[in-house]
Amino acid sequence: MQIWMARERYVQWLSFARDLSPHTIRAYSADILALERHLGAGSGVGAIDRPGLLAFVEHQRAMGLSVVSIRRRASALRGFCRWLRSRGLIEDDPALGLSLAAGRARQLPRVVPPSELERLLLPSR
Repeated sequence: MQIWMARERYVQWLSFARDLSPHTIRAYSADILALERHLGAGSGVGAIDRPGLLAFVEHQRAMGLSVVSIRRRASALRGFCRWLRSRGLIEDDPALGLSLAAGRARQLPRVVPPSELERLLLPSR
């Protein structure tokens, strides 16, 4: 089965079987479409493998996609692969146990140097 066809069926299943918002479903569909484009239009579900998923995520990072978006895409792909496996459309789940270290979503605040802190806390003269 081609990825586009499986994606349509998965989105239908998400719409009826899961209590997800329409925005989440639309985002997941777009995430799977992005993978399909990465693998090549007309690719079958058998083309989805672990190296391909990792290459896709790295490509998303290189394109400057935010950490939050990369995590959502990874979540969408894990769910899609789990669904493909449950339907017998693929033999093994390539995303099973796949851990994606996408980095921090936000930077930590900078530490105030002690001299600046003293200046702020001491009464002005």
